[in-house]
Amino acid sequence: FAAFYYNLATLLNNSELAMDATDYLEEAIKIYAEIGSNFKLAQCYIAYAQIMESHKDYQQAIVYLNKAIELGTRSGDAYVVALATANLGAVSVNLDKTEDALQYFNNALLYYKGQQMHYETAMLKFEMAKAYVHLNDLDSALVVLAEAETLLLNMDNRKELAEIYRLKAPVLTS
Repeated sequence: FAAFYYNLATLLNNSELAMDATDYLEEAIKIYAEIGSNFKLAQCYIAYAQIMESHKDYQQAIVYLNKAIELGTRSGDAYVVALATANLGAVSVNLDKTEDALQYFNNALLYYKGQQMHYETAMLKFEMAKAYVHLNDLDSALVVLAEAETLLLNMDNRKELAEIYRLKAPVLTS
C-alpha cells in the first residue's frame, strides 16, 4: 500500500487537479518507516519537500530534505543524498541564498557525473545556470548552459533543450 500512496501523492501533486497530496505521502511515510525501507522513505521525504517548496514553505522543505539526506547517509545511499542535496540547492535559490545553492548543486553534481547520469547532470547544470544568472555571472551561466546543451543534444531531448534555449537567449543578448 505504501507504493500506492506514494504514487498517488506524486500523481496528485503533478496534476492539474491541485489536490493536497500530503495526506497520502504521510501514509506512505508511516508504512515505509514501519517496514524499514529507507530508500522509499527518503523518496517520500524528497517528494514531500517538493510539495512544500511548491507551496513556498521553504523551511519545511529543508526539514524534509535533511531527513532524506540523513537516511541516505545512514544507509549509504549516495543517490538519495545527491538528489536531496540538489533539491536543497533549488530551495536555496528560492531563499536568495544563491552561493549556498551553487555549493549544493556542485556536491550533487559530483555524484551524478561519477555515475554517468547524463540527464540529471544536464538538469542540474540548467539549475546552476539559473543561479549564475541570479548572481549576474553570465559567463558562468553560459558555460554550464553549453554543457547542459551538449548532454541533452546527445540524448536527443528536445523538451529540455527548449528550456535551455529559453534561458540562454536572454543571457546572450545581455
